[in-house]
Amino acid sequence: MSLRALIAGYYGAGNAGDEVILEALVAGLRRMEPAAEGCILSFDPEATHGAHNVEAIGWDDLQALQEAVRWSTLVIVGGGGLWQDYWGFDPLGFLSGRPGGIAGYGTPILLAHLLGKPSVMLGAGVGPLIEAASRDAVRDLAQLAAFVSARDGASRNLLIECGVPPDRVHLGADLAFLAVLLPSHSVSLGPRRNPVLGVSLRPWNLASTAWEGEVIRALESWQAHTEGSVLLVPLQESSIPVEDDRTLAERVARALPETCGARVAPAGLAARERLGLLASADIVLGMRYHALVAALQAGVPCVGLAYDPKVPSLMDEASAGNLVLSLEDLEASVLVERLLQATKRPPADRTTIERLRTRAEESLRAAVAHPGADAVAPPPALLRDLVLGQARSLTALERALQARLAPHAHSGRRDEDALEHIAAAEVSLLRQKERAAAAEGRLAGLEVQSRAVAADLQAQIEIERGRSAEAHRQLAALRSTAGVRLLDRYWQWLRRSAPEGSTRRRVYSRVRGLFRGTVAGELWRPGSHRGKNAARWTAGRTTPTPADEEWLTALSAFTRDPQERAGTLVLLAPTRYEANEGQRSYHFANEFARLGWRVVFGYWRWGLDGGHPGASPQRVFEIPLDVLLVDVDRALDFPRQEPSLLLIEFPYPGFFRVLAAANARGMVTLYDMVDDWKAFAHLGQAPWYDERFERSLGTATDVITAVSPTLARIAEDRCGRIAGLIPNASGPGLGEAPLPVGPKKSGITVGYFGHLTEAWFDWDVVLQAASRRPDWQIELIGYGGDWRTARLPPNVHYLGKVPRVSLATFTAGWDVAIIPFRAGDAAGGADPIKAYEYLSLGLPLVVTGVEPPLGAGGLVRKARGADEFVQAIESAATTRWTGVADRLAYAAATTWERRVQQLRTYLEASESGAPLKRELFQATR
Repeated sequence: MSLRALIAGYYGAGNAGDEVILEALVAGLRRMEPAAEGCILSFDPEATHGAHNVEAIGWDDLQALQEAVRWSTLVIVGGGGLWQDYWGFDPLGFLSGRPGGIAGYGTPILLAHLLGKPSVMLGAGVGPLIEAASRDAVRDLAQLAAFVSARDGASRNLLIECGVPPDRVHLGADLAFLAVLLPSHSVSLGPRRNPVLGVSLRPWNLASTAWEGEVIRALESWQAHTEGSVLLVPLQESSIPVEDDRTLAERVARALPETCGARVAPAGLAARERLGLLASADIVLGMRYHALVAALQAGVPCVGLAYDPKVPSLMDEASAGNLVLSLEDLEASVLVERLLQATKRPPADRTTIERLRTRAEESLRAAVAHPGADAVAPPPALLRDLVLGQARSLTALERALQARLAPHAHSGRRDEDALEHIAAAEVSLLRQKERAAAAEGRLAGLEVQSRAVAADLQAQIEIERGRSAEAHRQLAALRSTAGVRLLDRYWQWLRRSAPEGSTRRRVYSRVRGLFRGTVAGELWRPGSHRGKNAARWTAGRTTPTPADEEWLTALSAFTRDPQERAGTLVLLAPTRYEANEGQRSYHFANEFARLGWRVVFGYWRWGLDGGHPGASPQRVFEIPLDVLLVDVDRALDFPRQEPSLLLIEFPYPGFFRVLAAANARGMVTLYDMVDDWKAFAHLGQAPWYDERFERSLGTATDVITAVSPTLARIAEDRCGRIAGLIPNASGPGLGEAPLPVGPKKSGITVGYFGHLTEAWFDWDVVLQAASRRPDWQIELIGYGGDWRTARLPPNVHYLGKVPRVSLATFTAGWDVAIIPFRAGDAAGGADPIKAYEYLSLGLPLVVTGVEPPLGAGGLVRKARGADEFVQAIESAATTRWTGVADRLAYAAATTWERRVQQLRTYLEASESGAPLKRELFQATR
């Protein structure tokens, strides 16, 4: 029988390195077996078919994938760095049709095992594997494969550390070494000065963001030393900002002086042309792995930027380990030194490149020739078909529910249909007729109640919200009962076929755990391998730590304090409870505490250290979100005789469990939309964001509020509900300003305090204003500007981060305050607290990219572009002293006390629905 290969990897995603891997893999198979046939599992099947002339199917077509596995004689997963958990590991991704991640790339291997087909991990890049569950999953998948080859020694060692026997892991090489990458001169870039430095960068926000500025300074210094030119080559182009090299390349090119002759390779080039441009340079600075592969093959000197362990591993293979620098502590001067040093070294030894090519060729031949004798015999057809059939059913059910919970499907009739669909699925999957009958009875009761209160619009909204929440709870139950029980039966059969103490028993005993997870999504986890101070958020963990008990015991004592309180507020916030931050969540917590409420303040932390249990003098108890999420039921175990409220300030998918537990306890629940998180995700600032969960959150909570009219419209479009409008406000704690000394004779002092990130702070308009008005003084207070703050003109002064209580003193000498934000969705929906704080300090205010606070249109000037910005500042400066009274009066009328009064008005309208909720969720006091 001729070879029929199903090939799965990161193909069709626009990444030049992976496309060259696929090209080399297909060519290698055809070279070994001219009659070989192939089918590619691709993110873009049409593009893959056009580029490689091979049949292709999509990841989301689970039925087509099963048929492709049945058709194949060999399933190949690889090559490339597929086996890592930068973005977490979700066991429920297996057999779900969801691409990517360990579970997505592991699905073809599991299907091959179920259908009795041999599978191989080929050219596998492994790591980092941060979580123990990730290591277990990769180990067990490697055990299911008939043949495993690692692309480098570090990947092989990590597989062995995970528990894969050393004799099962072949040391291969990256499959791109099978493709001879030659310099490309087919792309005309116009005249350029030699030497040419080819640069390949990728967006990477899991390390300090200062690295980008250091690279820019290094490129400028290198050009001054060599009088050469810089060519930036994007190796991946994507509509997702965090995967789009082109946006980064263009930003770097704009930041470089014209003397650098910086150019960005044109868009739309084929993968070989992009890599060929780098191979034609005189030296290469590579952050992308395959940029360095292209340079090494072409004999071009190269320096690597290590954002991932695979980069130093490759350079070590090429005996160039001293030409790799870490992003964490990158310095421009050291990078320039390495670039100049690289040009003086001889190119990589050709025998080294040939050795890597030979290793890649041997691993491909071994994979094709391997008889699959180590593959486990497939399970009985009955169990196999049952598992596959129920996997399809669960996936179809999940998609149907997602469609029904979309904004256009929030009517009562659609909600009834969703519940009926869930009940029918439970009957067919679990054969629990009594439970189905009970569910139908509850549904009938709800229908009667709905007709009885049809005239009451608020009650109808409450019922619809309850049904949406029930739909999500039922879905969680299905995923955690039907699928788990079914797969449990399957693994029971495996235990009988693999007795205790056998090798098979050791392999399969851990595989069961792959399918026992929760519906909650995984948090973004920046890797910790880059250094002991590397950022890593641990709130996605599910394993308790010894410190958790101390936190939860202290929390229990706080919430069960016999001192009589007005109620309990649980507030889930993205920031700490700190006066110096002055965020909305901080002020809400203080106001509720002032009204006599207990406040449990769940906050985001970046590691397991930091913070100690205990309540503030204001009766606010801070608790890390990772502790709260590990044991939600215990965290919410407080007396039910008091009113209780759950307030969620950002739509992290892991809050699914908190919301479900709060609803089950009869708590009033609120989603407070403070930002357009979808827009922030596109900027790479909220990689955990999932629009589907935000839609669900907006329908499953009792109340939804928004800080601005723009966000209120977004909430209605996205969640299908009318959001209450509760803007931000001015608060205390800015300190006292010195007595005014009157207007200045000449010049204008302009000031800003807050975050300076380039994601939304418009550096261009500020620097243009400084250039056009050199007699002005511009003072910037804050953090996050990184390389920008290190290269400022003489009349722009960066003062760093200033304590909140000192802001009034620093701003006393300002003539005009500014909020220069980039126009776009992220700023368009914002209602910056600093705008209210500027007005409370009596300062004139000019903004770009955002709207003035509600009701302050006559007090705030809005500008578009540098010309309007300069004119608006000059006009505002004339009112520095004449308009103080109006600005202070506005600030006095917009306090956090009034905002909380508005919030309580919305909440009181929903408290009447708590008994219905408790009945719906079978909760009792």
